[in-house]
Amino acid sequence: QGSRLFTCPQGYGSFVKVEKIELGVSVQRAIASKYFEGVLPAAATKSKREECVDAVEYVDSKGREKAMAVDFVGRYGIEQRQQRLEGFVEIALAETNLQTRYPEDVWEGDWSLPNLKSMWLDKTPITDWADVAAICELCPNLEWLSLAKVRLAPLVPGGPLQPPRGYPVDVTHSRLVLQPFVCRVRTLVLNGTRVTWETLLALDAASVFPCLENLHLAHNQLTEGIPDFTPGPDQAPCQPFPHLRSLVLDGNGISDWRVLQRACSTFPKLESLHLNSNLLGETLDGLAAAAADETPRRL
Repeated sequence: QGSRLFTCPQGYGSFVKVEKIELGVSVQRAIASKYFEGVLPAAATKSKREECVDAVEYVDSKGREKAMAVDFVGRYGIEQRQQRLEGFVEIALAETNLQTRYPEDVWEGDWSLPNLKSMWLDKTPITDWADVAAICELCPNLEWLSLAKVRLAPLVPGGPLQPPRGYPVDVTHSRLVLQPFVCRVRTLVLNGTRVTWETLLALDAASVFPCLENLHLAHNQLTEGIPDFTPGPDQAPCQPFPHLRSLVLDGNGISDWRVLQRACSTFPKLESLHLNSNLLGETLDGLAAAAADETPRRL
């Protein structure tokens, strides 16, 4: 009818009937919907929904010493849920309607996935990197994170990430762990996300993935491969992700062989560079310079 409703690259958009749409949900609801159907051995008996977990000693108005039991209301349910969460080593929420970290709309109280090592969030409607970072905080030992084909909003370098939508401001909802969180993700898969190097630099500047060693960037139209980060006369060297050992750039339409030199200079610890399904065989641009470069490298 003459009105443009949205814009997108060729082949990336579609129309869907309203009744077919499933709205995004929190990570709690996504986990509960997929995994919380089984039954675990009871840690606290079902008949005791309230159990004494501590006792407070005090002196009454007549000088007599007394003790008052402190009941943990709902202990059974919390123990059941947390015991099950502690059992997760891998979790796959790919192609679910997971979109946000908050709200905590399934269970209350401090919770985490303390033993989780690998998590797949491919093809989910997450749009905000702040939600990704907040989900990682739930997984202190997470090492592998896949966000393939997730359309995350671009970032601009210049400071820490803002809190995710729905972040509780009430101090009673704050996390029990007071020490600063350090993400331990070593492998990050961003294939087919249309991520840009500007966003990657912003993530590095905000120390979202300080331990990153393996980065997958296949099929993102990064035709330059790796930008030229050569600093100017008054600029400090730019070396993002200082621990990076493996970089996958398959299927990005790269044709300039100088990508080899840029990879080695940008990531001094790089040992593996994947350039399958690019256009390097169609031109010799930069090949002579790359061959003549005798800079020591681990690649």
